[in-house]
Parts: sequence; structure tokens; C-alpha cells
Amino acid sequence: MNRPRRKPEHHVLPELTEYIFRQFPVALYTSLVLSALVVAALWGLFPRAILLSWLTAVYVLCMLRFLLYHWHRLVPEGPFTIRQWLRFYSLGAALSGVVWGVMPLLFYSDDSPQTNLFIAFVIGGLVSGASSSMAPLKKTLRAFTILTCLPIALLFIFRGDRLHLIMGTMMLIFGGAYLLISVNTARMMIESFILRKENLHEIEERRKAEAELRMIQQGLEETVTLRTMELRTANEELSKEIDERLQVESKLRVSEERYRSLVESSSDWIWEMDRDGRYTYASPSVFSMLGYTQHEVPGQMLYDFMPPEEAERVKAIFSANAADRKAIEGLVTRCLHKNATEHIIETNGEPVFEIGGAFTGYRGIHRDITHRVRHEEEQRKVEHLESLGLLAGGIAHDFNNLLMAILGNIELSRISIAADSEAGRPLADAIGAMSQARKLTEQLLTFSRGGSPILAATSVRDLILDSCRFALSGTDVKCEYDIPDDLWMANIDSGQIWQVLNNILTNAREAMPGGGTLWVRAENVTVKEDSMPALAPGRFVRVSVRDQGSGISRENIPRVFDPYFSTKVRGSTKGTGIGLAVCYSIIEKHGGQILLASEPGCGTTVTFLLKAIDGEPENAV
Repeated sequence: MNRPRRKPEHHVLPELTEYIFRQFPVALYTSLVLSALVVAALWGLFPRAILLSWLTAVYVLCMLRFLLYHWHRLVPEGPFTIRQWLRFYSLGAALSGVVWGVMPLLFYSDDSPQTNLFIAFVIGGLVSGASSSMAPLKKTLRAFTILTCLPIALLFIFRGDRLHLIMGTMMLIFGGAYLLISVNTARMMIESFILRKENLHEIEERRKAEAELRMIQQGLEETVTLRTMELRTANEELSKEIDERLQVESKLRVSEERYRSLVESSSDWIWEMDRDGRYTYASPSVFSMLGYTQHEVPGQMLYDFMPPEEAERVKAIFSANAADRKAIEGLVTRCLHKNATEHIIETNGEPVFEIGGAFTGYRGIHRDITHRVRHEEEQRKVEHLESLGLLAGGIAHDFNNLLMAILGNIELSRISIAADSEAGRPLADAIGAMSQARKLTEQLLTFSRGGSPILAATSVRDLILDSCRFALSGTDVKCEYDIPDDLWMANIDSGQIWQVLNNILTNAREAMPGGGTLWVRAENVTVKEDSMPALAPGRFVRVSVRDQGSGISRENIPRVFDPYFSTKVRGSTKGTGIGLAVCYSIIEKHGGQILLASEPGCGTTVTFLLKAIDGEPENAV
């Protein structure tokens, strides 16, 4: 018949007992101080007799356990066995659990949740301390924890309100957690004791063997000494090698952790893909870039996030690079965000090879350059308009001088000719044409130098209403407004912004020759950092004008702010191509931004933003 297998801790009972009794005084002193603090905190809230009786029970039990501790220290080998000492210790712990478990039953208060919370805090701290000192004695710790935590937990659950119900549940959870943690702690301590005992045993056996060897092999002392020295050297070299290996492994872990931190904190999307262009890894920044989590990307192809025509182009480039095992350098693509918005991505990647040299795919980064590209396009547009403005300004200045000379000669001719004569009427028409030409040169000059705006705090709401009434007076166009009364004021040149509104309204009116409806909307907006690259962050007033015209084709939209470009019929009063260019120049000089959106057959919307002032000025225009 096989004998039952003994548990590992049976081999180290003396060490466990020594550890338990070494922790004993700290636990007892803690119990004495903690019980005194509890009575002090609850003094005046409960009858003194109950408080003192409970405190007396704690102190008497602690004194008895102190006697047990001192008795064990004086005569650890007798008159009791190790198991009997541990049973006495466990009995004292159980009685302590009973005394502390009775505390919430004696001092529970329906009128003072703070008192109940204090008691729960004391019980939790007591169990937390006991989980380390009693950890090797799992049954003792289990009994102490149950006797201490269960009464207050059940009391809270069955007698308290929702808060007490939650607290009672938490007490059960914490108690269970302490028990689970103590199991691991006990296992580690027992394994440590066993390992120590085994080491001591091995050392003792080695000493015996060495002594026997010296007695038997007196004549081989020199050989033994030499062997011992060689063994010592080998051990030192082995220890050194182990230390070096541990250092290398530690540095490797630090390096891996640093690499992982860099990858996960990088604003760029770091990726890996196989030779077919299928993602095998994506860093978390893909979410901020395209709205997908890093777990949604693996398995997707490189081209799955692009419009169809872009996907075909990139697929051809990737296939050519993969066939030649070439790196991907500065590949700029258009990708679709999960919300269907388009982002411009710059891709760089290096081919990855196995140890044997086989090509396995690519590893690299995607960088969102949408803001940079748009800012560069905006900058190129500004530089283009500035260069055209310089040219237009010079031509307009010289042309204006010629017009003044021609107009002066015509005026002199009219002095000597009757106004109603046959020659007077053509001269009058010529003067009218000259006036239109002068207006054109004024627009060119405004476009070239931005009009040197004279800024003043202005009510944008009143300016919009006045401009609309003036520009649409006597027309078949109906205007509907959506302008709040609390629209912010702006620091602007009212004359130039009047001209901007007049040009936009004129274009909208001419886009609806048969009449129609204009929708004019204004609102307060706050631009955040990097949300609109062309604008500095701050408060802005946004104005939108939408018409019911025929709209503008998509290929013409990028050119609408270019000077001399027009989709209208060329003539003396229409189609000069200067109006929107002047609007762009004025808004840009005011530190704002102007945008245009249109679809053929769906009308056109022109939107511009003006920098709002902070607070209400004392003298507002």
C-alpha cells in the first residue's frame, strides 16, 4: 500500500514556524494600537461599557498570545511539537478574528455611514496586514479572514442602503482577493524555504563528502587542491558568463521596451506587410490617422484604404518595387478615412529578408501629410496671386494713367461740342466706358496691394444685412438670412468687406438670371490648433452665401480665385475674372480664409472667415 504523499511544506515546518513567530510581535503590537485607536475614534458614539469591554477582550487575547510567543522563544523544542505550536498560534488567530469580527456587530450605526466606513477601513487594513504575516498558514489565514470580513460584509449587505450594499460586496471581493494573493505568497515562501533547506542539505553533504575524501585520499591532496582550484576557476568563469548573459538579456528587454514604447507613442503609422502587400502589423496611431483600430488593419491589403483609381496606381508601383526588392521611398498616396474623408499619406518602407536571404515583405511608416500638402498648396496659391498681383498692379497703374489722359482729352472735346449733337453722344458713351475701365483698374489695384485695410471694430451682422439689401435691390432674387443676434464683432475694413460681399452677391445674382433664392448664413466658430492650417487658432465669424445657380464644374473649382479666370461670358460688365481674386486678396490680408464649394446643377456656396475680436469694444462700428 502506498503511503500518502506529504505536502512540500511538511519538509520546512521548522522554518515556517520560525517565520510565523518572528512576525508575531508586530501583529500583536499592531492589534493593540489599532484597537486603542478604534475605541478613541468611537468614544462618545457608543456606550463606554461596550467599548471598554471589547477593548479589554482584545488586550486580554493579545496578552495570552504574547505569553505564547515568549514561551515559544524560551523553549522552542518543548514541551510541544511544532504542529502543536502552530495549532496554538492558529487558535489565537481564530479568536482574534472572532473578536475583530464582532466589532462591526457592536458598533454598526444606521445613522452614521462615516462610522461604518471607518470600521470597514480598519477591518480591511487588518486583513491586509494578516495576509502577509499568516500567508504560510493558509487555513489559519482563511479562518481569520472569514471570521473578520464575513460579519461586516453580511451586515452591510442585509442592513444597509445601496452604499452599504456596495461596501459589503467590496469587502467580500477584497477578502477573496487577499486570500488568492496569500496563496501565491505562501507558495513562494514555501518554495524559498525548501530551496534554502535543499541548498543547506547539499552544502552539508558536500562537506561530508570532502571530509571523507580527505581521509581516504591523503596522498592525493595536491591533486584535489589542483582540481578544486580548477573547479573554482570554472565556477567563476561560469558565474561571469551567467552575469554577462543576464546583463545582455536585461539590455535586450530594455531595448525591446524602448522600441515598443517608441512604436506605440509615435504619431506616424508604423506597419509591417507581407510580400503581397497585406498588413501583418499596424501601430495604434492608425486610429488617429484613418479611424481604424490596430486590430482591424492586419489582413487588409495596402490598397484597401484607397479610392479605386488610386489603388490601381499604387498597386502597380508596389508590385514593381516588390519584384525588384526595392525600398519604397516618398510614395505619396490618397487614403480614405473610416468617415470617408480623404487624407494624403507619405509612405516609406524597407524590404525585409529572412536569415537565409528570402524576401518576406516590407516594414516602414505611413505619415499623414494632409495638413502640410494643403498648407503648401495654399502657400503656392498665395505666392502665385502675389506675383500676379504685382504684374496686375503695374499694368493697372500705367493703364490708369493712360485712361486719365484719354478721359481728359475727351472732356476737353465735350466742352466745345453740344451734348445733344451727333458727335456728343459717342463722346458721352466713351466717358461711360472710361468709368467702367477705371473701376476695373481700381479692382486690379485692390487685388495687387490688398487695399491696405483700415481696421476698426465692426458689426458683421449689420454689414451683411446692408450689403445684401444694396446688392439685391431691384432684382428678382430673394434672400433668406440665418444670422444670430449675438454674432461676434470683427476688426475689419468695412469698405473692403463690403466689396467682398458685393462681389460674391453679384456673382450669385448673375448665376440666377431668372431669379431665385439666396441663403446667407453667419455663425460664431472657434478654430482649434491644426484644425485649419491656413488659420491661426482663435475666434472667427464664418459667413456663407449659397445660390441656386447652375454651379461650377469640378475641374474649374481650383481656378476660381485665379485672376482673369471666369466661367461667365466676357464683356464690359461681366466675366472680367477679377471679382473673386479681389475677394481672396482682401480676406487674406484680413488674416481670414475664403473657400468655394460647388456641384454642377446644385448651385455654389462661397464661405469666408473673419477674425473676431475678444470681448465687446467700447466704441463699436
